[in-house]
Formats: sequence, structure tokens, C-alpha cells
Amino acid sequence: MPDNVLVSGVTAMTDDLTRQLADTLPMFVGTVLVASFLLLMLVFRSIAIPVKATVTNLLSIGAAYGVVVAVFQWG
Repeated sequence: MPDNVLVSGVTAMTDDLTRQLADTLPMFVGTVLVASFLLLMLVFRSIAIPVKATVTNLLSIGAAYGVVVAVFQWG
């Protein structure tokens, strides 16, 4: 297909949206984790509590994506 051809429609829009979400999701998750770590560190003036909260957030994000994958793969 030539480079100057534009494609439209639901399939092209879905493909563009999926690519955009896949590109920006790691940055979004990292920003949320860093922000929550810094805010908890300021509030509690401790290192252990923000580290535990960050690990818990990572585990909950992983579990949520695991459930989503399981639902879409196994119905």
C-alpha cells in the first residue's frame, strides 16, 4: 500500500486507539505510582509506607489486567 493512502472507518480508528493506549499506558501508570509515592512520603514522613503502597498498587494493577485478559480470552 502506498504511503500517501489514508484509511478511515471503525477498524482504522480502533487500531489507532489501541496503538495510542499501548504507547501511553506505561507512562501513565509510572506517573501515578511516582505521584502517590511522593505524596505518601510527604504525609507520613517515612519510606516504608510509600514503598508498601507502591508495591500494592503494582500488584493490584497486575491483578486487574490479569482479570481483563482472563475474561477476554476465556469468556
